[in-house]
Amino acid sequence: MSAVLPDRRSVRRPGLPAEIALRAALIKQMNGFRYEQLAFHLADSRTYLRFCGFTHPLEVPARSALAKGVEDGKKLRIEVVLTQPTGARLR
Repeated sequence: MSAVLPDRRSVRRPGLPAEIALRAALIKQMNGFRYEQLAFHLADSRTYLRFCGFTHPLEVPARSALAKGVEDGKKLRIEVVLTQPTGARLR
């Protein structure tokens, strides 16, 4: 009798949440990191780790997962609305 293996798509890790992908993309862009460097610095820096919402270095995804998450995150539409304070003068 042969064993039935589960479909590979059903055993994958879940994708990066949009907030984490956006924060990782920000760190990558600000520092000019490649994805390999981004993965290293996320796991190595407590500041980057916490900024992205991870609590332990082992939670940081591999380079390939970061690349996919950040690239998928670029498809999100982000709107920023800047408003001028009312009744206040800028000096």
